[in-house]
Amino acid sequence: MKFGLIILVFILSFHAKASDDTKVNVAITNIEGLLDEQSSGAYDVVLERILEGQNNVSVMRGPILRIRRLFYGRKADCLFVGINHPEYYHYRNLPFDEVLISASLKTIRLRLYTLPGVETIGDIEDLRGKAVAYASGVSSLEEFSRVFASRDIETLRVEKNLQAFQMLEFGRVAAVAAYGLDIKELSRHLPDVAKYQHDPDFFASESEDVMACWRSPKTEAFVKHFNQKVALLKETGELHEILNR
Repeated sequence: MKFGLIILVFILSFHAKASDDTKVNVAITNIEGLLDEQSSGAYDVVLERILEGQNNVSVMRGPILRIRRLFYGRKADCLFVGINHPEYYHYRNLPFDEVLISASLKTIRLRLYTLPGVETIGDIEDLRGKAVAYASGVSSLEEFSRVFASRDIETLRVEKNLQAFQMLEFGRVAAVAAYGLDIKELSRHLPDVAKYQHDPDFFASESEDVMACWRSPKTEAFVKHFNQKVALLKETGELHEILNR
């Protein structure tokens, strides 16, 4: 009886593993206001449209740094929001040629926000000798940290954009570096955030919001589906409508 039970447990374990091998495990980073299951951000709505009917997809959510580590360690098949810069992977000794990058959902720009009534930042040189705060989700972290460091600008990382703005209010930093889309979505739930200003003609860096996956037959099929859905959402204007609601 005991032997039979062991065999049964082995068979069930093997079946569960085989079933898991057919699923695409997507690690989703929490981004306050934008990709936030508590407030249903714009990217939550977009993902819901894209994943409709995809029964072979499982998702896990969590803080940005922890979720990215899961992906880097290949404990997740895909990462959203992913990074499309080859140098980002090379910096971490990750093989970019083994990564599938989806079609872009949106081009995002890193803005420099200042207090109301204070002159906006129109050039990186405006911050020489000062400090900038940024949240963990800034994907071009190494790149822009090097840019700031070369100009004697201190960079301070915090967990969330709200914490960065608190540092701005307390006078600890001269500006907050954040993606415009993130702040736009955050201000929908926290209107007071909209008071912070930036130069509309200047941005520190530019990137694309994508789904990144480790290359395999199942992720190739998944990224193909993702791209088809993104193309349809763009064609119908629904993506623009969701991101500009």
